[in-house]
Amino acid sequence: MLSIDALTIEGDLLYIGGNLTHLFTNDSGRVRVNRLARVQLSTGAIDRNWNPTVSGGRVSTIAVDPSRSRVYVGGQFTGVNGTTNTYRFVVLDQTTGDFAPGVPQGLRVSNQLYPVSSRAQTSTYYYYRYSRQDHFPYDIEVFPGYVAWGGDMAIEIMSESNLNSVYSWNRRSTLSNNCPLDGDVQALEYTGGYLYWAGHFEQEGTYYSTRCATGNPRVLARWSPQGGRDTSFTTQWNQPSPTVWALTADPASGALWVGGYFSSTGNVPVRSLARFTPGGPPVADTERPSVPTGLSVVGATDSSIDLGWDPGVDNVGVTGYYVYRSSTPNQLGPLVGTSATTSFVDDDPALAASTTYYYALKAFDAAGNLSYRTGFRAATTADPGVVIDTERPTVPTNLAVDAVTADTVTLSWTAATDNIGVTGYEIYRSTTPGTVGPLVATSATTGYTDTGLTTGTTYYYALKAYDAAGNTSWRTGLRDATPVGGAAADTERPTVPTNLAVDAVTADTVTLSWTAATDNIGVTGYEIYRSTTPGTVGPLVATSATTGYTDTGLTTGTTYYYALKAYDAAGNTSWRTGLRAAATN
Repeated sequence: MLSIDALTIEGDLLYIGGNLTHLFTNDSGRVRVNRLARVQLSTGAIDRNWNPTVSGGRVSTIAVDPSRSRVYVGGQFTGVNGTTNTYRFVVLDQTTGDFAPGVPQGLRVSNQLYPVSSRAQTSTYYYYRYSRQDHFPYDIEVFPGYVAWGGDMAIEIMSESNLNSVYSWNRRSTLSNNCPLDGDVQALEYTGGYLYWAGHFEQEGTYYSTRCATGNPRVLARWSPQGGRDTSFTTQWNQPSPTVWALTADPASGALWVGGYFSSTGNVPVRSLARFTPGGPPVADTERPSVPTGLSVVGATDSSIDLGWDPGVDNVGVTGYYVYRSSTPNQLGPLVGTSATTSFVDDDPALAASTTYYYALKAFDAAGNLSYRTGFRAATTADPGVVIDTERPTVPTNLAVDAVTADTVTLSWTAATDNIGVTGYEIYRSTTPGTVGPLVATSATTGYTDTGLTTGTTYYYALKAYDAAGNTSWRTGLRDATPVGGAAADTERPTVPTNLAVDAVTADTVTLSWTAATDNIGVTGYEIYRSTTPGTVGPLVATSATTGYTDTGLTTGTTYYYALKAYDAAGNTSWRTGLRAAATN
């Protein structure tokens, strides 16, 4: 029977697995697939370039790890991409669909159970013997540093880097007093520093033997990288042959929701749905660091390359950076080092003079979460005795909007300087306030006209200077501009308001005043920014059409820091004032 058994979304891609041979599209009808396919969600198009061939059986589960460009696939299949050494479990490249390099394929948990299949009877009990030798995954879970699969009478936890097994369990390994322990692992979930697995494993039931019908049935277990399997984690499940079918973690609290077939747990009626607040380690950090930026070549000799970059950020903290090097453009090479700072000197003896290498980075945190990789940065070792230019140009200054039309913006700026010479400027454009957009153009002069824009849309521009060696300056601040129709637009900023003063304070109010700004056409109003951190400009909290404002609803005994900007009808804003402190009393 044709079926779909596994669905997984990663970004804009939907991965589909099961016992399917075709998918249908709106544009070209029926497309042949082989038990595994993926579709672009935004367009509905089938990715014909990613088409692994799965033979025999079906795909039961899929998990994607974009940090390593891997797709983990499990099921009852016998081979993938024309091979037979991929029994039940395979690791594919997320880009090509080929086998991921450098890791073993196929299950490695022993499948041997019993040599015969029969049902025998003694004077007091029945028992079964199995010839079943086909463990296969029902679920795959990727968590910091590890990959796990659980399924038919088995579970295996592997190191994420090389897929070496660090813990495994199967039915044969849990025989107790010659009692066959039945059951499968139905679901996996990682939360609170533990990998949980659930199902109806280690089940000692009366249908096997009256002398095996003792003890607490195991339907939920957990494992941590620090302590291994937690044998103290036990819960009473009050139901004949209880089973857990589903696990999911609350991302806010780390609590574990458990669903299945049971009437109570720990003598508390729960009717097949329970919630656990996991003990042990605190809720795990599962947030990736951001991608490091500004990867550049700081220096080079004939046998070393010195790299630098801007730090990534993380909800808890970035621990360090992995540095990858390749000799092939646009290809992620092997890991060549780690750095706890934002610099790295690659002085590997394998580096050759006058040779170009391609570097990329990933940030990591203490929990093992990896950022997505950076783009590639080419670096060339020097000829012996040749000094390479590694000095950045200075930042361009005075970025200004000279003119706008209904669909153009004309920019100008003051030239940057460089120890050898500035070659040109990179122009970045965004439509999101406070965000640096993608590179949209370069200019060899100190001016640029951006065309094909949308009337009424505000654009945000930034610049970097670069030299002939590929060194780039730090970027400028953002400058906004809005194309408008009709007569020539007003692009002149108002002057900065002056004499920002605190006229009065109470327990929960601050009254401000200032001297009016001026403008070539006219000032429309003022933006008021407030912070509680010294030296920091806070968010916009109000606007005023006059030269005064009373801020209400404040906290008694708190010092606030205020700043202003004037704005005109065209949306031009002045530079901000300095900060003015005011303490409620």
